[in-house]
Amino acid sequence: MLNYVNRKEIFLAQLTPIMEDRNFLDYPNWIVTKRDHPQDNSLTIYKEIGCYTITSTTFLPGRFDKMVLYFLLNTLHNEGDIKHGQVTTTRYMIAQNTLEQNQNFSKKTYMRIMDAIDRWQAITIQFDGTFYKDGIYTSKQFTIIDWHTLDTQTGDLVVQFNDTYLNQLQSSTYFCPISYTVYRQLKRPLSARMYEILISACYNHNIWCVEANDLGQRLTLKKSKYPSQIMDAIQPAVTEVNTKTRFYIDWKYDKQYRFFIIQVTRTVH
Repeated sequence: MLNYVNRKEIFLAQLTPIMEDRNFLDYPNWIVTKRDHPQDNSLTIYKEIGCYTITSTTFLPGRFDKMVLYFLLNTLHNEGDIKHGQVTTTRYMIAQNTLEQNQNFSKKTYMRIMDAIDRWQAITIQFDGTFYKDGIYTSKQFTIIDWHTLDTQTGDLVVQFNDTYLNQLQSSTYFCPISYTVYRQLKRPLSARMYEILISACYNHNIWCVEANDLGQRLTLKKSKYPSQIMDAIQPAVTEVNTKTRFYIDWKYDKQYRFFIIQVTRTVH
């Protein structure tokens, strides 16, 4: 029988990168917060071409919730029924591959995992003229999870993904790979969100110029409205991304044009 650590290592070693539609990286489908349980139930980003809105019948997902989603998508790709969008796992497996500890998980941890799945089931994502596809911007609406069931006798957890959402991930021509193994190493929520943004923004080039307000909205920094506040907020995230990923970020703020100029160099670890 494999021990707990080896089971985690084998699972992580077998993972292939998630092919994520870049629209779900350019715009946030979770929010950065100091609390593990975000209490917001909506977020809207206005652009000149339209707007992006994410709403929830409960609360929006946070950093831990995104870890759970990526784990489920990885499991679906590697072990699940991709054709029907259904994955079977356990709360124990989710905890083991999203948290630092390897065993002896509490009832509270299992409740938090179910809350994460509830949050993904409760959200609706609306792109109003902001969804990029084949050189044009269109309007689209998505939900993530249709339903889930937990067998309290066996511990089996079945999650059914939404067909439209999965079809978009599988057929997208505007995509990039996300490594779950790398993503889970980032401990700061802001680091994880920064990594998501830069994976997409710098996918085909190394320099990205972004208006301060636009960057703040993409990072979901509600209280950081000014460039100096954004700079203070992102510096620890930049340091962690530089340390734990293949990205090395060099950035500065152009006061004349009010743009952040971000340069990303891909390093070899």
